[in-house]
Amino acid sequence: MRTLLVLLAGITALQTARSGDFRNLGFDEANTNHLSYGPVDFFAYGATSDLLPGWQLYQGSTQLFQMPLMLREPLGTTVLALSGRTLDGLPSPLPPDWPYLLFFESCDPASGLFRIEQMGQIPAAARELTLRESISSFRFSPSIDDNELVWLSSIALADGRFLTTYDVSAYAGQTVKLTLTTPGNPMGLACTQAYVDSLAFVVPEPSAMALLLLGGGLLLSCTAWGAQAESRASGRVLRRHESRRSLRTHRSR
Repeated sequence: MRTLLVLLAGITALQTARSGDFRNLGFDEANTNHLSYGPVDFFAYGATSDLLPGWQLYQGSTQLFQMPLMLREPLGTTVLALSGRTLDGLPSPLPPDWPYLLFFESCDPASGLFRIEQMGQIPAAARELTLRESISSFRFSPSIDDNELVWLSSIALADGRFLTTYDVSAYAGQTVKLTLTTPGNPMGLACTQAYVDSLAFVVPEPSAMALLLLGGGLLLSCTAWGAQAESRASGRVLRRHESRRSLRTHRSR
């Protein structure tokens, strides 16, 4: 029975991908109830803890406790902002479950890089980190404990975004610092934009052979457990039979 429980736990672990205590990897937990509006109608502003719960935001070495929410696409600025996923402006009033992404525009190579980071535990069976992004030479860089992750692949999606995959197998099961850093613009190019969304740690699906082996193990375990139960039951019947025979013999004397 103990083996059966261990095998069931193994199947559950193979089929489940969890993000440990990382929070808000999809950037959709924004609280927009306390926004302030400035003279420029491109942005509203809120506390970083409201708009990016779970994350800390920095520009260079300076932590930023306020950040913008992009109301419509800006022109000619350098900014890291939360944005609606369609990048074509936000409805008013904002629905509480509106989907967001992280948007970056750079027009000033001297402005310093932005980054967001948080601590969390990577799932023990995780092998990859995936994210959805715009793709070019101008892209966000994920790192763990200040070590840039190894890029594995980028696949074009139907909505024009790309699903990009990085290797995190060396950090599986560990509590680490996950960082996303905005791309630099050292050449002073014209304003360039990038965005990122939907980070997720990926646990490989169990292969057909693994499931077959686990299923065989379960069958053997169940068979053995059943045989043990049958043996115990037979032993009890035999002991009762011998007890009754002994009692009859005693009475006949």
